[in-house]
Amino acid sequence: MIASVKRWLRTSRLTRDLYQRLYDVKHRREERLANAALKNDGAEVLADFQALMQKLGAEWYLAYGTCLGALRNHQFISHDLDMDFYLCPKPGVGIEEVKNALSAAGYRHHHDYEVEGKTAECSWERNGVNFDIFVLEEKSEGYGCYLFNRFPDSSYSHEHEFSVSLSMAPHITDKREIDLAGVTVPIPANAEDFMKLYYGENWIVPDPSYTWENALPSRKRCAKRGYYIPY
Repeated sequence: MIASVKRWLRTSRLTRDLYQRLYDVKHRREERLANAALKNDGAEVLADFQALMQKLGAEWYLAYGTCLGALRNHQFISHDLDMDFYLCPKPGVGIEEVKNALSAAGYRHHHDYEVEGKTAECSWERNGVNFDIFVLEEKSEGYGCYLFNRFPDSSYSHEHEFSVSLSMAPHITDKREIDLAGVTVPIPANAEDFMKLYYGENWIVPDPSYTWENALPSRKRCAKRGYYIPY
C-alpha cells in the first residue's frame, strides 16, 4: 500500500515536482551525513572489517573509489560517501559466509542485489559508515563483478528490478598491502590496471567532472536482470 502511494506521488502530474524536490532535500542531507561519518569513523570501521575478514579467512580487496583514494594519497576521497570492497569467493568463504559474519558482529544489513538467486552485491553500515561488497569472479560474460542500474532504454516489471552490467576487471595477479587512513589493507598487486580501466590513463589526477557514466566503457550490458532485496 505504501509503495503504491509513493509511486502515485512520484508519477502524478499534480505531485511529482514537489515529490522530487523533497526527495532531493532528503537525499542531500543523507549524503552530508554519510560523508561526515566516513571522514570521522571510516578508519575505525575499516580496521574492524579488516580484523573480521582476517578471522574469517576471506580474500578481499579495496575496490573502485576506495582503492583510488588509497593509491592517490592514502586517504578516503574527500567527497566519497562509502567504502567499496571486492570479495573473491573461495571454498568455504563466499559471500554468504561473509554476510553471516557481518550480521553476527552487529553490522546493519541495508540491502542485496541478486542475480539468478545469488548475491552479487551487498550493502552494510556500522556507526553511520556505509560500505558495499562486490563479488568478483569469473562470469559467463567474463571476469568481473555485476553492477545494477536503470536505463531509459529499458522497461522494468517492478521498482526492485534492475538492468545488470558486468563491471570488467583485470585478473588479479597477486596481493599487496597499502595504508588507507592509517589502516593497512589489501589491494590487488596490479591495482593500477584496475584504476586505468575505470578512471582512465590519467587516473592519478583528480577529475572534478568525473561521474559514474565515464566508466560505462568498462561495463558490459547483460541480458540478465537483477533484483534489489531490502533488509
